[in-house]
This record gives sequence, structure tokens and C-alpha cells, in this order.
Amino acid sequence: MNVYFDRVSKLKIGQFEIDDSLEVEWNYEVRIDEPAAILTVRIYNLSDDVIKGILKDDEVSFDFGYENQTFPFFKGILQGANTGKNGVDRITDITCVEYTSNVFKKVSRSYKKDTTSDYIIKDLCEVCGFTLKRLDLENVIKYTTGYNIYDIPLISLKKIINSCNSHYSIRGNDLVVTKDKTGNNIGVEFNFDSGLLDYPQEILSIERPKEQEKKAIEKKDKKVQATHLIRTIANPEVKKLDIIKALGKEYQVLSIRIGDWTAIMEVLFLG
Repeated sequence: MNVYFDRVSKLKIGQFEIDDSLEVEWNYEVRIDEPAAILTVRIYNLSDDVIKGILKDDEVSFDFGYENQTFPFFKGILQGANTGKNGVDRITDITCVEYTSNVFKKVSRSYKKDTTSDYIIKDLCEVCGFTLKRLDLENVIKYTTGYNIYDIPLISLKKIINSCNSHYSIRGNDLVVTKDKTGNNIGVEFNFDSGLLDYPQEILSIERPKEQEKKAIEKKDKKVQATHLIRTIANPEVKKLDIIKALGKEYQVLSIRIGDWTAIMEVLFLG
């Protein structure tokens, strides 16, 4: 995918499909500490039938890409819509909430005697919203005294998968578990020829008010902390939790904010 060609997008709300024949502006934001991603879209000069036909809780999908090639990016529900006038234009603003996982929300689970590791992995995926695409463990462990969890599901999944001498990869909400590192856990690789706009910037090097810095330090043990900001051309194949490469270094995506087709990602440096 060459990110410098023409931008294309496809929006579907309920039964209505909206393509590039209408002017569409959009923004997207997802954070590690928020339960759901938000997509906001401004559409110019929708027909009366569409304006009347789109309803709260309609299913929404949004794909985008470049040079006539689009990729699935967002699926969710319509939270609200508002139509008004701006000069000669009629503008419809919609807000959508993404179907999402809860991999960073602590859960409490207790499993009875002789529960196996594969059962727990499947159960945790259901709890936190992962889609388990493949489960192929090197060893299956039987917990003869039972197993208790009070932790972030992603951390518990890592512990159990590692104890089974197995490996995992994550792409968005999809989880793949295999015996060997046969798959590439790295998604998109960025450089200055493939969408990277700036060098990754260390979070601590960004100037901010002393009080804000103090609050961040006080909270550092309460949630996963981003180490860098990465600015790129918007890429529909990058999702929260993905592992990406930028200039040869690996990072895990913790948050994404997209506006005017430019993405700013808070990431965790992996090495």
C-alpha cells in the first residue's frame, strides 16, 4: 500500500452506504484506559432519506485506504447524529462507538480443580473480547488445585501461554496461540518511505506543566505507561495493542488519535 496516493473511504450506517461522492471528514480516537474507541464523522449534503433513515444504535462500519484500495478499520454502533446548516451546505455530524475488548480491565475469575490451560485461555478471551483465531499449545497444563485470577486479562493470558511453552501474537482484537514462533508478531513497519512523518519522540522529553508531570508520576503504577509518540500517515491496518516497527525498533500501540488523515500514536517501546 502506497500511502501517498489518493485517499478513499467507505462508510456504512445501517442500510445506507456513503462513498467518496460526498465530502466526508472524520476523526478517530482510542486509548488504553478507555473502554471504547470513538469515531466522529462529518458528512456534507446527505439526502433527506438518509438523514431520516439513520437511527441511534444502527451498526456502523468504516473502511479507508489509498489509491482505490480500502481496508476494514472500524465496526461499531451509532451513538448519535445531528444535522444543521453551514451556509449553503447541510452538515450531518455522527458519533460512533467501536465494538472493543476489555483486555486492560481487571477481572476476577476462579476455576475449579482439574481445569486445563486451554479452557482458561478460551474463557479469558470471551471475558475480555479477544477473538481466538488459533489455539495450538505445546503443552496443556491441568491445574489440579484449581486456578484463580485477579488481574488484567492480557497479563494472565501471557502467563498461562508462557507456562505452556507456547507463543502468541496479537493483531487488534485477534489472538493467535501457537507452539512455535512461526508467525510474525509485528504488524506494520514504518519508515520515512512508508508513512512515518517524524522520528519517534520520547514522552519524557515532551515539555508539560510541572503539576501535570507530577500527576503522571503519581499514576505511573496504575496503568501501562506510553514511552514514545509516533506520528504517521493514517494506516487502517494499525490497531490498538498491535506491535509495530518504526525505523527498525519495536513498539506496542497503546492509543491512536487520527485527524486529517494523520495518526498520532502513544506507544510502548519494546526494543
